[in-house]
Amino acid sequence: MKRIAAFALVAMCGLSSVAADAIWTGTAGTSPLTAGDWTLPANWNGGVVPSDDSIVYFTNAYTTTRYILMPDETSVRSIYASYGSSASYNTTLIGKTLFLAGDANGTLNFKGGNGLV
Repeated sequence: MKRIAAFALVAMCGLSSVAADAIWTGTAGTSPLTAGDWTLPANWNGGVVPSDDSIVYFTNAYTTTRYILMPDETSVRSIYASYGSSASYNTTLIGKTLFLAGDANGTLNFKGGNGLV
């Protein structure tokens, strides 16, 4: 009986999926040639690159436009940008397509490709 209960508990836990927050903590370049790397774990809080289920946050307050290079096709659940009152410029994401399963909020710029899909 204990084995069945343990198996049922493991099975139920495996069915639930919780989106992981992904907060950009890396530096972003001041030009497309020096863009920050989306795929580098060190650029994300906790050292984990966002996945399809991630909710992505950009909160760095920049005083010049900053650039982040994404893979050609990137998928995340949602993406939010909130820079605070001290920011005078936004983040520009460079890539072909950003797929969103959920929503986007805030100001982000896209360079190249299709932008948000």
